[in-house]
Amino acid sequence: MCAWNISSTANPLPIYLSPAAEDTTMPMVFFLSGDGGWYRFCQPFSDEMAAQHMPVVGIDSKKYFWNQVLPAQAAKEFAPVIAEYLEKWHRHSLILAGFSFGADVLPFIFKYLPAVMQQQTRMIVLMSPSRTTDFQVHYIDRMGMGKDQYDHVVLDAIKNLPNTPVLCISGDEETTVFPTNFHQPNVTIVTAPGSHHFDNAGEVGALIRKALKTKHI
Repeated sequence: MCAWNISSTANPLPIYLSPAAEDTTMPMVFFLSGDGGWYRFCQPFSDEMAAQHMPVVGIDSKKYFWNQVLPAQAAKEFAPVIAEYLEKWHRHSLILAGFSFGADVLPFIFKYLPAVMQQQTRMIVLMSPSRTTDFQVHYIDRMGMGKDQYDHVVLDAIKNLPNTPVLCISGDEETTVFPTNFHQPNVTIVTAPGSHHFDNAGEVGALIRKALKTKHI
């Protein structure tokens, strides 16, 4: 379900809601789509999370980042929505997830979220991230004619994340952005079947559930 103007505490945002069965032990998922908008992988992924008792607040990144939005501003606008739905859905913890462009910008946004919200974050999930990013959707990127490199290095932002567990998922048919010698204690790198958009949202969901159980978070 897409909703605009849903929050009395936040600016209107292009939000997709996927409620889930009541389970206060499970986190809520705040999910940033890719630059193609709410398309292909996004709703199946949200449905998969909701089926596992993890409700989803999704953002259409194509609409939200059509004009440049810097990380501090994005965090300022996202935080009230996150807080509102944590309360509305009776959740006490959070997964922050991003796909493609959403995965690129999310590590930069995280540090600007309120400290209490950072502490509530059980895991950051980055699906098919790129090497570099800009904080704006570029149409030519979606046509395969964009710049090879932008100014902001995604891997550097991941390295600068605190001790929050980070799960990075790439398709096993795409080229990973992580060098073979990359190691960071709070970062887990895995693959799921398929290319950039993955073959099956259920496979991705299973990796997330496994990480939650393995890390006891």
